[in-house]
Amino acid sequence: MQPGLQRASWYQVLGVASDANADEIKAAFRRAALRLHPDKACTDSSSHSDGPASARAGDEYLLVQQAWQVLQDAGLRAAYDRQLALSAAAADVHINETVQLPDMEVTAVDGEPCYTWPCRCGGAFLLPVEEAEAAAQAGWELTLPCSTCSLHIRVLPEPAGPD
Repeated sequence: MQPGLQRASWYQVLGVASDANADEIKAAFRRAALRLHPDKACTDSSSHSDGPASARAGDEYLLVQQAWQVLQDAGLRAAYDRQLALSAAAADVHINETVQLPDMEVTAVDGEPCYTWPCRCGGAFLLPVEEAEAAAQAGWELTLPCSTCSLHIRVLPEPAGPD
């Protein structure tokens, strides 16, 4: 695996812009999958399929697969885009509190079901249920701003049950 590749966004893994449309993402996935597929990556007949080049190609292929799984699904992509934006903002944000998603209350906000958490200022932290479920399914944690002040909370997906 290339150094720093783990920190690349799924868009960077596929080599597309974050505003790429579904067709561009699909084409980039197919190109990358063909280029990195473990069966095709080692075209040199003298290459040994168990060598480091093959392992690296396999690791990169798995990243391409993971990127595709997120970016091809509109709900997961929307949650991922929000996570990227919030992660970028969170670098300069003080987290006031950490909350487990199941501890949040579901309330209708402007006709849309949202997970809510009260803020000490009297405002609320709001997370649309659809985005929360996609983020929880992917295991992402989220950073949410208050609707009225500058405070933020970290929302963690449901904790894993006992083994």
